[in-house]
Amino acid sequence: MNNINQVLHIDKETCDPEAEKLFIEIGGLGRPGEKFDRMRANAKEIRQKVDSRIVMDAVYSYFEDIQLQGNQLTVGGQCLTCNAFEQIEPSSVRGVYVYLLTAGKYDCEDEPILDQVFADMWGTAFTDAALALLEDYLGNDKRLSEVFGPGFFGMNLSQMQELAKLVDADSIGVEVREDSYLMPIKSCGGLYFVVTDKYTSVNTACADCLGNASGCQFCSINLQHKELLG
Repeated sequence: MNNINQVLHIDKETCDPEAEKLFIEIGGLGRPGEKFDRMRANAKEIRQKVDSRIVMDAVYSYFEDIQLQGNQLTVGGQCLTCNAFEQIEPSSVRGVYVYLLTAGKYDCEDEPILDQVFADMWGTAFTDAALALLEDYLGNDKRLSEVFGPGFFGMNLSQMQELAKLVDADSIGVEVREDSYLMPIKSCGGLYFVVTDKYTSVNTACADCLGNASGCQFCSINLQHKELLG
């Protein structure tokens, strides 16, 4: 059964511990010394400045009526293409969650440059923390695949247009621009397959693929194999 345009409000305080951990990792601020003590103190001040802007919402739709064939996924009347889909056995897929998520606005144009950098890092940290919570929520009683989406696993960024037609971006204040970028900037979109125990994870080397079939050994081998088979 399909379940369309469900909105999930993500609690800021719940995300705080994971976001702080991610922030430290992103900035490499876990090292000892007075310099890094000052930087961590400054980062906490910026965290307080952007506090009112941290508004994390997600909208998702679940589809059971899907078709996965080769590198194409047809869902809700939209066709999404990703070479990594070819590694998925269709019989191991039960359905698909499609989502958009935003963590709010973190621009601090009138602040010193380092403060702007820290604000941007906080935005990235809260986006990633919110996505982790969304994944836990969606996978509470289901097994999920890796997260796929425009910009990951070789899926072209332009396909954000097709993906966004499957969820109501307006319901969480997200705009999909003509160039397929999302506004606010600290937003993301993608999909999870709901899978059976027979599901085999996609090759991890494909996670950051930019979609160039001749760009890595994995795709090149598969491409050569197809040519040999005619």
